[in-house]
Amino acid sequence: MSDTVERLRELESVERELACECDCPPEATANYRYAMTCAEAADLITALRAEVEDLGNRLHHVHRLWANNEHALRAENERLRTALRDARECVQAWSGYASEYFREKHDLAGDLARIDAALEEKP
Repeated sequence: MSDTVERLRELESVERELACECDCPPEATANYRYAMTCAEAADLITALRAEVEDLGNRLHHVHRLWANNEHALRAENERLRTALRDARECVQAWSGYASEYFREKHDLAGDLARIDAALEEKP
């Protein structure tokens, strides 16, 4: 997009310097990098302005999609975190029915610590 904007600025400066209502003679544009008539410059500027506007609209669309996606992802993240909190409570509650031997053998404290660490992470 920056190439398009740069080209547009360059052509706008040519348009301002030529500032005529009709086609200029070739010698009037001979000193410019892009030798063209005023009408050709105006047509290019119009086309570039349309392209810049189109690119701006596309960028706006991408930002809107990203924002909608971000909202959906945050909602899904919160839903999963809630489910993980509930699962942790269930594991802790049911672990009371297991003997100390099995709680240590299957590292209940380590499992709960890993769940807690996951819940403490920033979404």
